[in-house]
Order: sequence, then C-alpha cells, then structure tokens
Amino acid sequence: MKESFYSRDFTSYQKKIMDFTLDAFKQDYGLGDVTTDALLEGAQVRGEIRAKEACVVCGLIEARTLFESAGIVVNVMVDEGEEIDPGSLIITLIGNSREIIGRARTALDYLKVMSGIATKTRALDKKYPKKIATTRKSHPGLLLSEKRAVTMGGGFAHRINLSDGYLVKKEHLVCFAFETYGFYSEEAKLNAMGEALKRISIHREITKNKHLFVEVEVTSLEEAMVCLNARKQYGIPHILMIDNKNPDEFKKIVQEYRKEEDKFIQTQIPNVTPEMTPDMLDEKRTIIEASGRISEENIEKYIKAGADVVSMSDLVLNAKPIDISMEIAKGD
Repeated sequence: MKESFYSRDFTSYQKKIMDFTLDAFKQDYGLGDVTTDALLEGAQVRGEIRAKEACVVCGLIEARTLFESAGIVVNVMVDEGEEIDPGSLIITLIGNSREIIGRARTALDYLKVMSGIATKTRALDKKYPKKIATTRKSHPGLLLSEKRAVTMGGGFAHRINLSDGYLVKKEHLVCFAFETYGFYSEEAKLNAMGEALKRISIHREITKNKHLFVEVEVTSLEEAMVCLNARKQYGIPHILMIDNKNPDEFKKIVQEYRKEEDKFIQTQIPNVTPEMTPDMLDEKRTIIEASGRISEENIEKYIKAGADVVSMSDLVLNAKPIDISMEIAKGD
C-alpha cells in the first residue's frame, strides 16, 4: 500500500500547534485567575505530573509549550508515544506557583485527551498494523493535536487539512451537477463523478499538484466503475473510499471492482507471468478504504472483506481520556 498517501509529517505544523495551545490556555484563563490572585504570592514550587493508568503518552509538546511560555522549568521524563505504566512520572516542573496552577488544567487536558487517542489507536494498530486511519472529524481547535495523537499511536493522519489531497464527496457532486446540468439525480451523479475526475486531472497539471493524491467516496458498484474508467483514462483516483456499507455489501463492491481492475492492470504489464502478477498487481491497484459505520467491534470484518485501510472518527471522538494528574510539593 502506498503509505505516503496517508502519512503526515507534523514538523512543519509545530508552530501552529504551539499557537493553538496558547490560545486554548487564554480561553481558560480569561481575565485572570481570581482565586490564585487572592491566595498565592508566587513562591517557587515543584510540580509532578503522573499517569494513574497505563497508556501511550502523548501531548508533551502542548504541555511543554504551556509551562515554558511562563518561564517554568520543564523536565520531560518519557518519550512521546512511549507506553508507560500506572504511576509513571511524565513531567516535573519547577517554577512560580501561580503560573504552574494557572496552566495546569489546560496542560492536563491535552495530556489526558491526546494520550487517550494514542492509546486507543495503538491497541488497534497492534491488531491491524498499517490499516488504521483517522478522519477530519475532530473537536474544534484540536484537529492538529488529535491527528498527531493518532500518528503517535501508530495510525495514519490521512488529510490534515483540505490542501493535503483531493477527496471527492457526494456534496461536491451534488453541487457540481447543479452547476453543470441544472439538476441532480443518481444518473447525474455518475456523470458528474466522471467529469469531476477529468477536471481534477487537468487541475493537478495546471496547478502543479500531481504529488497530491486523489480519492473518491463511492456508495455503489456503478460509482466504483466510473472511477475505474477514469483511472484507465487519467490515472486517478488513487484511493476508492467505499462509504456507509455493511461488511457484506462492502465485500461485493470490492470483489467486482478488483476483478475488473486486475484485468486492466494485466493489459498494462508486459510479459505477465503467474509468478510475478500478485506483487505487480498490488503495486498498481487502487487503495480501497472503508469508511462509515466502522467501530472496534466490526473493523476486522471490513479488513477481511478487502479494505486496505479503515478510516474511523471513533479513534478521536470516542477515545477515553487517560487519568493523569499533578501533585505540588515545596520547591527545591
């Protein structure tokens, strides 16, 4: 499978992640921490952040950003993505009591939520290596951090934003049909899908975006075959997302699509022999992604039915936050 279509490097996003993290703190801080203002003078104290349960730790960049922005000395005791035991020390802090207490809630929230996502993803990745991807469904303002947590757990981030690749969905085709034909119907949708892929092929050329993948959401065999015809003509799409089908329906579409696709691929490979066909077919095949209705309970059925990748919002939206807390001691 062409993992480059799904893998993402977050290095270039680190400044944005730090900015979003500080914005989250500002929301929590408001006009000031009136309780702390009333009670504390700002003596130096030591803070210790520990996990109360086993987890894959994540959110260290966000926590460090929050504390270091206030001049607090931060010592990170574990690595991002490391599997840790209950009671493990994650971070030690030395600094002003007012600043540590003021920033602790936001830092702990990032650590709890992101570690929960990374832990859930790691458990699934161990069962189904290189098969798990998240979606763009996330909590507002947390998209970058939540997608980063998925990658720390071993999953794929898929698109971080709308500029990462072309993904044609039903909503695009409905609007395209209205703009092009003046009406929408199932037949118009099929015509719009073929024409849309032609236009994307041209767009990739003139905008020098040929490095971006093209993916199409389909819900029927007829739509999948339109994509195959476009693939024969334009070399796209690279990914076929079969959406909102039960495992049996999904399997039928995959089997028929693969049968026709393999016939085409074999015509493009010179001197095909039975021994060399499997690897050569896999390299040239469309990636098939299962999406919609996916949960931990049924994911295996979709993989057995032929999914190369399974994308699921469940990784982010239903991950249980990890119990992580901070204790304060007298400063050294």
